[in-house]
Amino acid sequence: MNTIKKTLLASCGIAMAMALYACGDDDSEFLSNRDDIESESSSSAGKGTDAKGSSSSVETIVDVQDGPISETDSIDLSEYGQGSAVVDKDGGKVYTLMTSGVDVWTLENLDSKATHPTSTCYDYADSLCKGYGRLYLEVDDAAALCPDGYEVPRAADYRLLLESKDDYKPVYAGSCVKGRDDMLTCTGINDTAFYMTRDDSIVVVPKEGQWVVKKDDGRFGSVRCMKQKSITEKKGDLPACSKLNDGRIVYVIESDSAFDCIAGGWESTRNYTVCEAGDKYLYKGRSDSLYTCSKGMWTLAGLEDIGRPCLSGNRHEDVTMNGTRYACSDSGWVALQYPASVLGECYSGAFGTIAKADSNTTFVCRNTAEWQRATVLDVYGFCLKSMSGTIVKLDTIQYFCNTKSGQHVENIFYMWESDEDGVNHEHGFCTNDRVDELVVYDDRYAVCLSSNRWAFYNNTSLLPRCDSTRWDTTAFVGHKEYLCNHLAQSWQEIEHRLFEERADSVSCTIEEYGKIYTDRDQKYICKLNNQKLYTFKTASEAELKYGLCERDTAYVITEDTATYICMDGGWMKRELDEYEKKLGLCMLDTLYKVIRDNKLYTCDDGYWSGRALNKYEKIYGICADDTTYSIVEDTAIYTCKRGSWSEYVLNENERRFGLCTSDSSFVRVTEDSVFTCYHDTWKKRKLYPVELEYKVCTPDEDFTYFTDNLTYECSIGNISVGQSYDSHYSHLFGNCDRKAHGKDTVYLGKRFICDTLARKSSWILFTQADSLAGTYCSKEIEGKEVTLRNGVHKRCVDSGYPYYSWETQSQVNYMPPCNEENEGLVEPNGLTNSVCHNSKWVPADTFHVTDERDGRVYAAITILGKTWMAENLAYLPTVGYAYTANSPYPVETIGDNDTVYYSWSTAMGLDKEYDRQYTDSLFDSETVRGICMEGWHLPSYTEMYYFDLDVRTYYANYSDFYEDDDVIGLNLYMQRTLTVGRDSSLAYDTVSAVSDRTKLATFWQSTPVSYSKPNAYPVVFDKKYSLKFKDYVVKRTLNAVRCIKDD
Repeated sequence: MNTIKKTLLASCGIAMAMALYACGDDDSEFLSNRDDIESESSSSAGKGTDAKGSSSSVETIVDVQDGPISETDSIDLSEYGQGSAVVDKDGGKVYTLMTSGVDVWTLENLDSKATHPTSTCYDYADSLCKGYGRLYLEVDDAAALCPDGYEVPRAADYRLLLESKDDYKPVYAGSCVKGRDDMLTCTGINDTAFYMTRDDSIVVVPKEGQWVVKKDDGRFGSVRCMKQKSITEKKGDLPACSKLNDGRIVYVIESDSAFDCIAGGWESTRNYTVCEAGDKYLYKGRSDSLYTCSKGMWTLAGLEDIGRPCLSGNRHEDVTMNGTRYACSDSGWVALQYPASVLGECYSGAFGTIAKADSNTTFVCRNTAEWQRATVLDVYGFCLKSMSGTIVKLDTIQYFCNTKSGQHVENIFYMWESDEDGVNHEHGFCTNDRVDELVVYDDRYAVCLSSNRWAFYNNTSLLPRCDSTRWDTTAFVGHKEYLCNHLAQSWQEIEHRLFEERADSVSCTIEEYGKIYTDRDQKYICKLNNQKLYTFKTASEAELKYGLCERDTAYVITEDTATYICMDGGWMKRELDEYEKKLGLCMLDTLYKVIRDNKLYTCDDGYWSGRALNKYEKIYGICADDTTYSIVEDTAIYTCKRGSWSEYVLNENERRFGLCTSDSSFVRVTEDSVFTCYHDTWKKRKLYPVELEYKVCTPDEDFTYFTDNLTYECSIGNISVGQSYDSHYSHLFGNCDRKAHGKDTVYLGKRFICDTLARKSSWILFTQADSLAGTYCSKEIEGKEVTLRNGVHKRCVDSGYPYYSWETQSQVNYMPPCNEENEGLVEPNGLTNSVCHNSKWVPADTFHVTDERDGRVYAAITILGKTWMAENLAYLPTVGYAYTANSPYPVETIGDNDTVYYSWSTAMGLDKEYDRQYTDSLFDSETVRGICMEGWHLPSYTEMYYFDLDVRTYYANYSDFYEDDDVIGLNLYMQRTLTVGRDSSLAYDTVSAVSDRTKLATFWQSTPVSYSKPNAYPVVFDKKYSLKFKDYVVKRTLNAVRCIKDD
């Protein structure tokens, strides 16, 4: 596999790991306390030992190169050197150069003819000019002959040169003086040098003796040329900052800064111009460095400064200049930074290449064109099942292939663990052969688990068991010291501190208990804290005076100005309270009671409390915390439980029949009611007619009873009533089939006949109507009417195949005619009384009640012992809102003729939050007042159900209860339908639509839907049928309310 292909695989693996990597939970093995554990680690195998393991023979997935991946060409800069010679302007003479300080001098005397006849050879001998140079009269003429950039020195320049002791190779050329006859007289050759300066002076340098500077006396003398450098290698090259150099600026390479001679000192400057564009300077340091002048400032030259192109033809060429490695990239020459400066450019041709910059540093060329530190995944790939337990090394780091730790990708690739830090770094990896090995790291116990992971444990859990055999002994875990504390009966870490009284640290243990030490003017005492652990605490005033207060003592020390109380192991400076003065100190962890002066005092966990005896305690004594009993009186039961008396006042039923307990079940019957003791509670209900006729339904006996077409089933003291079906009869008498045809039987005084030829082919119950008619209701007597003993009229009707039944007829049809003759006549209608008024029967028993809350008056009617509102409630609630058909918003006033609607929670007197909550636990009984006036309540399901049974004894439906047809007095009327909408921006619901169609009278009842939080049952008074309990609707639906008076 070549390098590129291997790299692609590694990259794909890394991408998968980053996308799918998942961490598993740490192992949960637990080491129990073991008495044989030493206080030191059982193994001290550290990094680099055999316990750590060594690299296996696992092969790398890529080739790892040593050193650079490409060669670099070093650019020869010698051609840019300053050179050791210079040519004069005429191009005919070459002068050797020397550098002195920051000046460059010619080492030979100037030997070029001036334009004007102001120069000569010594004694007119042209041959002497070659070795001694020419002698000049006018400095200006000589200056014009210096090489470009050079000038005639000043006398001060010569002074610096001569004092520098540099070998400037003086040439003793003598001098010539023009006589009166214009003839030259020349003297001093090979003896004295006369150097002309540009500041009208001559520097005289004898071969023997001291050099001097004289005023130019008009003689012919020698000329040397010099140039001031604007760049130098070292700051030490700079001359003294004198007036001679005032304002001179020189760039110093080793300082990477320019220096300006200002006021006698060289000062670093950033704003300067010292050179001309194109100037270059080759610095011969550790390596050749070429400097170039850019914008008047010296800077390291780049490849562009020497005209080295970066084109497509030499793309990715690698060269080194000025010690910097460059690569010709797509964007031009780029200076390579480490590690590219060592390894070479990272580009597409090298993507995936892995190379070592040195023996301990490995890099990979990523497809981002960057060198990055290579990871173990780059070099060895993923940790696979087949590599489990393998240890490999990359640079200075070792890696362990752990396939048991749970850190994996798709159960295929596992993650490498490194030894860079933690327990692995100090003790090596947790390999299979080290499972259960215990080590100490960072003063903590770590154990090697079977999952090849180190797990830390609480040090005290691995120390030997702290029992009586080890009490007050110590043990170490690393540098931490632990004490087996016999008071706390557990190991505790020992606190060590440095104090002024001791040279070494002090341990707060039994030996130091109660001792006081000093640390920076602060006093500390070794004592027990609230957990009974030894610890250093700031010593209190009392402890400094009287020493430690032991935990099992209590006493008081009284001084002239203060009182100190020792109690529960601590001192308090305070006065005794009234209880302590009377009863003594109350210790922690104690509880007892004292009776004095008709008061009860309790010591509870360090504090006294007192109170007067309550009325029960005065009569029955103190109720102990650990006793429970009751005392039964005539009107109440007094119970002692958990240290206090409670009074339960017996209710009327309990006073009448006795206490109903959880283990009792019995019945008491009065004239019209039954009281059942069941589950600690007396329950009262009205007797059903069937119970008056047959027997009372009690929890002790179940029975089934039939009346007409209704079945009464008694179970656990409760009666359920429903339509009779053949299944009820067959359950008692067997199936009515051909074998049983004609069978005539009597059950509980009721006659039953099996008639398979009848259209309903079933058991037929002979009712009172059947007896009066002489046969049961069938097609043969269809239309026949009979009148029962209670005045109820029945007619045999076809109630749909295959049934015929006796149908209750409206009592109104059998009342006398309402005409002028009977005006004012009052007649019973079965439920109430009606009066003949204006040729129409109308209710006669209606009366009125007043709601004291707002003064509104309502019509009311009593039907079969139950008093109902004969009008819809029209009250503005204090909880919730009221609505009418006149506004989409809750109303604040109600008109006399307005029909008012409420949500179920408002009707129940509850906050709207209960529109979506269960409410069963909010009420103790079925009687819920809700929004009704005092003494009235919202009808329950049970009340409505039995009311409907009573009504249908006399009426088949509720058509005679509505509006103009109402003869009873309930005054039902049709209602409009209001559709409610929820507006999240308001605190209340709004009416989103009002239907023009009317609906039957529908009211809320109080019984909730037990299996649905947001729903409730409304009740509908049907004109054609019996009362309907409508399918449940959401509680925020709007319906009217009729209240019923409490019993």
